[in-house]
Amino acid sequence: MRWAVRTSGENMKGKIVIILISMITIINVTAASFIFFDIQVLQTPVTTINIDVIEINSKEAIIETTIDVSNQNNFELIAKNFEITMITPEGKKVGHAIIEGGNIPANENKTFVTVAHIAFNGSSPKMLTSKITGVLGLCIGFIHKTIPLSVDIITSIEKVIEQVSPPSIQITADFSDITQERIRFNVSIDAYNPNTFNIHVRNISMTVETETGKKVGNLSIIGGVIPYKNSAEFIGNGKMLIEALNAKTLFINMSATAGAEIAGVNESMNLSVETIVKVPDLSELIPPDSPIDLIIKPEYKASPTGLIGYLTLEIHNPTKLTLAAKDVTVYTYATSNNERQLISKCEIEDSIVEPENITYLIGEKIIPYSNLFTLSQGTLFPGEILLLVRGNLTIPGIDQSIWIGFGGYNDMHPFT
Repeated sequence: MRWAVRTSGENMKGKIVIILISMITIINVTAASFIFFDIQVLQTPVTTINIDVIEINSKEAIIETTIDVSNQNNFELIAKNFEITMITPEGKKVGHAIIEGGNIPANENKTFVTVAHIAFNGSSPKMLTSKITGVLGLCIGFIHKTIPLSVDIITSIEKVIEQVSPPSIQITADFSDITQERIRFNVSIDAYNPNTFNIHVRNISMTVETETGKKVGNLSIIGGVIPYKNSAEFIGNGKMLIEALNAKTLFINMSATAGAEIAGVNESMNLSVETIVKVPDLSELIPPDSPIDLIIKPEYKASPTGLIGYLTLEIHNPTKLTLAAKDVTVYTYATSNNERQLISKCEIEDSIVEPENITYLIGEKIIPYSNLFTLSQGTLFPGEILLLVRGNLTIPGIDQSIWIGFGGYNDMHPFT
C-alpha cells in the first residue's frame, strides 16, 4: 500500500480553485438575476417615425426623417446604428442616410433627425419605401440588452406631386385692327410659377366663344418656360369674326400642356383657364388717327308755300370698312336772343357709306312760313337757324352702332 502525502502548497492551490469556482458561480447567479430583473422591468420605448417630403425641385426630392424615442424606463437607454435606405417600387435604391444615435436619459424623449436628397433619375416616383433599421437597448454595468428596430414605411410621392401648385394665370386681351370680316386681337398671358421647379408650357391654344357657345375666334402661342418662384409673359394675336360684336359676353378659353422635371423625372399636367372679356365697342375699333368726319351743308330757297331747305350731309370715311348710316335726322331750329324753337325735321334715308371715300346723303324739307312767325320778336325770318344732326353709323349685319350727333348755325340775314 502506498500513501500520498500532500504538501502545504498543493493544499493552497486547491483552496484557490475552490474559491474561484465559487466566485464564478456567484457571478453567474448574480448575472442571471440581473438579466431576469432586466427582462421584467424593461419597458419597450415608444418610437414615432415621421417621413416628410419638405421640398421637390427639378433635380431632387428632399426628404426629412424624424425618429422620436420616448424612454419610459427608470434607467438610460441607448439608440445606435440607425440606417435609412429608400427604395423605388422597382427595387432601385435612390437614397441612403445614417443617424449616429445616442443616449436617451431615463423618462425622457429624444429626437433624431436626418435629411436625404433623392434623385429618381427617371425611375417612378409614385411610391417610395423607406427601410429603417437600428438598435435600442440598455446598459447596466457589463449587462447589455438590445432590441432591434426594423421598420418599412411607404411614402406616396405621387400624392405630393399631385399637390404641386399649377401656375396662376391671368389673361388680358385688347382689340385693334378691324375689317369687314374680322377683328384682330392681341392676348397677353401672365403666368406665375409658385413651385420650386421650372414649368414648361407648350401648345397654348385659345378659342373665343360667345355666351351661346358659338366659336368666333382663335389663336395659338408657342409657349415657353416659367421659372420657379417667378413669372413669365406669353404674347400672341389672333382673329375674331366681326359678328362677335353682337355678343353680350365673350369668353376666352385657354388650354395648354405643362411639363416639369420633378426630382429628375418628367411629369406633365394639363392647364385650362377661362376668362371673360368685354365685348369691344365699335367706336373703339375705329383708328383714332383716322376719324370719321361729318359735314352738313344747307341751302334755302323761298317758295310760295314756305322756305325749302336742301340738306347735304357729307360723311368722310377714311377706314376700310363699309358702313351703314341709319336713322339720320336733321332738326332745324329757329334761334334768336337765346330762344330756340323747332321749325322742321328732316329724316334722311338709310344709306351705305363707302370705305375710304366721301358719301353724300341728301335731304329736302319745306319750312312753312307760319313756323317762322312763332318767335317772340315777330320778325319773318329769325337771325340764325340751328341745324342738329342725329343718327347712327354701323357695319352692315352688326347690332352695334356709333352714335353721331353734331350741329351748326346758319345766318338767315339774306332773307331778312
